[in-house]
Amino acid sequence: MRRAWLLCAALACAACEKDDAAPEPMLDRGPDPFVFSTAAPEAYLRVDRMGAPVVATVLLPTSQKDRFNQDDPVNDGDYSEFVVPTLEQLHHELDDDLVALALTPCAVDICVRQAVPMVVPDALRLTLALPDGFPNGRRLEDSVVDRIVAVALLDIDTPGDCNGTPCSVDSLVAIPMNPTANELAFLADFPYLATPHPPPP
Repeated sequence: MRRAWLLCAALACAACEKDDAAPEPMLDRGPDPFVFSTAAPEAYLRVDRMGAPVVATVLLPTSQKDRFNQDDPVNDGDYSEFVVPTLEQLHHELDDDLVALALTPCAVDICVRQAVPMVVPDALRLTLALPDGFPNGRRLEDSVVDRIVAVALLDIDTPGDCNGTPCSVDSLVAIPMNPTANELAFLADFPYLATPHPPPP
């Protein structure tokens, strides 16, 4: 009993010594270069969703764009019905061009099965066991628009032939219709984006 009491007293003293020790100095990082707003969320107006940014601009009719952007992902299933007629119109206008580029368009029902799960709900998904890059997360350098449009227009379910190789989510990335890289190198540290261009005079 005496030995147990002495052990408890020793532990208590050790704790007291630790509490009385001078605190470690904080690392001086200088003034914070980033100033973040503390305004409540209600002070802002959501003007665009950025999980899959082409949903409102490409896959939804004009009449639904503002409603979709201001809505929440939990309600995104309500917009699936608008995707089908939009895809039908896109295929009517673009399938000839896709074939001319040696790309295989998908039938609209197949396109719906490919595209809707990627963009509904409009949220970023990340599986740590898989390689990163949209649609598994989103890197700054990812050609997100080209990949979503590929899933909406090309036969990657079968998959069809795209320039001698099976169509994939990256089939349009390889076609130099858009810039293939940012015009300025990304930064190694936060905020990672290059310095923004100055506003026009």
